[in-house]
Amino acid sequence: MNCLKLKLVFFTIVITFNTYSQKIGTILSPVINDTLKNQELFIAFQIDTYIRFQPPKLSLFIDQLNFSPLIKYKNDKLTALITNPLKPGKHTIKVRIITDKGENLKQEWDIYIINENKMKKKYPEMWEKYKPKKKDFGIKGSASYSARFSDVTGEGAALRQEPPQTHEFRLDGGISYKNYTIPFKFFFTNHDKPGIPPRNRLMLSFKGKKAGIVIGDANPVYAKLVLNGSRLRGGEAYLALRNLKISAAYGELNRSKEGSVAYWDVSQGFQPVNLQLDSNNYIKPGTYKRNLAAFNIELDPPNSKNKFKFTIVRSSDMVSSIQFGGPAEQNIAFSLNSLTVGRENKWQMDVGAATSFTTKDIRRGAVSKEEFESTYKRELRVDPLFWEDIFIVNSTTVPTTTQDASFLGFYVNSKFDILKQNLVLNFERLGSAFESFGNPYMQNDRYNVMFQDRIPFWKRKINLMLQYRYNEDNLSKIKAIKNATHQIGSNLTMTIGPKFPTLVGGYRIYIREGISVAESSVVQDIQVTNYSAGITYNLKTGNFTHSANIIFNRNSRENFKPVKSRNDNDVINFGFAESFPYRINLSFQYNHLLLANDTSDLTEHRTIGCRLSYTTENKKIKISAGGSQIYDKISRTSRQVASLDVDYTFIKNASIKLQLGNSTYEDNLIFGRNYNENWGQLCIRYDLK
Repeated sequence: MNCLKLKLVFFTIVITFNTYSQKIGTILSPVINDTLKNQELFIAFQIDTYIRFQPPKLSLFIDQLNFSPLIKYKNDKLTALITNPLKPGKHTIKVRIITDKGENLKQEWDIYIINENKMKKKYPEMWEKYKPKKKDFGIKGSASYSARFSDVTGEGAALRQEPPQTHEFRLDGGISYKNYTIPFKFFFTNHDKPGIPPRNRLMLSFKGKKAGIVIGDANPVYAKLVLNGSRLRGGEAYLALRNLKISAAYGELNRSKEGSVAYWDVSQGFQPVNLQLDSNNYIKPGTYKRNLAAFNIELDPPNSKNKFKFTIVRSSDMVSSIQFGGPAEQNIAFSLNSLTVGRENKWQMDVGAATSFTTKDIRRGAVSKEEFESTYKRELRVDPLFWEDIFIVNSTTVPTTTQDASFLGFYVNSKFDILKQNLVLNFERLGSAFESFGNPYMQNDRYNVMFQDRIPFWKRKINLMLQYRYNEDNLSKIKAIKNATHQIGSNLTMTIGPKFPTLVGGYRIYIREGISVAESSVVQDIQVTNYSAGITYNLKTGNFTHSANIIFNRNSRENFKPVKSRNDNDVINFGFAESFPYRINLSFQYNHLLLANDTSDLTEHRTIGCRLSYTTENKKIKISAGGSQIYDKISRTSRQVASLDVDYTFIKNASIKLQLGNSTYEDNLIFGRNYNENWGQLCIRYDLK
């Protein structure tokens, strides 16, 4: 019985009395006796204004460990992000201050870290008793409306694409009742046009423990390779049955845009491929409406650290959606994923494999079994006409081969926490015939390997990141040249203490070789080297707060084959911010860019800007004004921008923002590009908490 009690204490919450010396501020996050999941911890603490001290005399402890180097201090507020998960159980946060008079002040409070998965599975009764308390009913969200008006004049006004008016309305939030939530997201703008991806967004959902549904715009994330967050206008639903979760989604990926019939004559150059010789007419194809249907099964066995997922995604162009169009495509993909997590999240292994089949033109329908066998001289065990309603197979279906696994895609992503290091090892390979319309930006016919390690030194005051990547394309050898890219990089961050500046540095080298497939010789050789170094320093002197940073970045590109050449890009960024008494802030920014080749300077940009702001004592009104100038020495062009911003919180949680601005562009070499723009923007926002 005593052993069982000890286990419960380790995995759950033990109610104890808080002990802290005195109140020196307001606890913002996490609150006293708060219960948190075993993940990143964000600490926020507002220090009373009557306490006088120097920022280096501010310390933060969790239990007996010093986390002071992670402190960010601004406007009497201490914040810190603890990225390393804490062990389950009770922990004590302590803020300590040594005042200008030498007084040692501190405030402590207790929090509790819980391992949600272990408590749910092993101790469900204790989880129900000690899980974070939620209100039975709540509403959170925000609503905002903004309008922007612009007037552009001058010779170059026609080259500008800034719309004269922009109106936007946004409503985000959710309603919760016990274990049920109703999230919603709405966004409307006057720039939503047919034929392009929709800019308006409408989403209303209902989610519970066992079931849920999304109506409108959904972003289902089922599998990395086949459906990974693509926007879908339609709906999504899920059903949870013990250790099994079933999800399904259906909707529109692309909106249709009608094509047209055009006339061609000799003066237009090369004749179109689909030219009708008897009339010299040809079709400018439009865009078909593309629908997607997905089905996902996720299995999470009890008392197991493994998760399995099986996903099917089918996408098809709707031939009847437009009258004038080109080839209509269809795609079906299958994916199998497995996620394994080690003890106390010390390691993680995510493995996935997928296959797909694509038909480039489904307008002619499926080929029969007899036609297929007579054309390709291969025996087919199934009849394509039988599966026509699910997937169409004809002469435009992308051929697949087992020799180079062209129809397969797979990956292995792994993470390890070893000896205070964060080690990442990833591998991915995508065949030339593998593609999924649910992941449209994925590039196939390639593979890549990535290694990354984060190493802390000197009680995490020094952090080193090492990374290596290798990419190779043209696995199918269809193209004449394959590209092999090596990327080696490192970042170094040094934070000795609050009295000292933070030093950052980085090094990157990219080596790309273009290798001839026929001769196995290097025909293109490019090397890009990047160096970066910087200093960030924050200091408080009495009622003044100073902040400065300077970053230098050098980028060199060398071409060795086929022609030897070199381009250098040097960038210097300098920023300075000063907080004065009476809530006055001043910021200054300078940027210098120089791009040069072997013989001359190609371009030289200089950017300079500053901003002054004032906030009233009750923080209801904030006024800021500033300007910037971008000047190109080589092309002799310049752009000046000036703006005035006013923020006013007129009632609780409601604010209004007004911005007025002017922008001018001058080109002293090319006539007809100068312009002058005046704009104004109004935004009204209300937060419901």
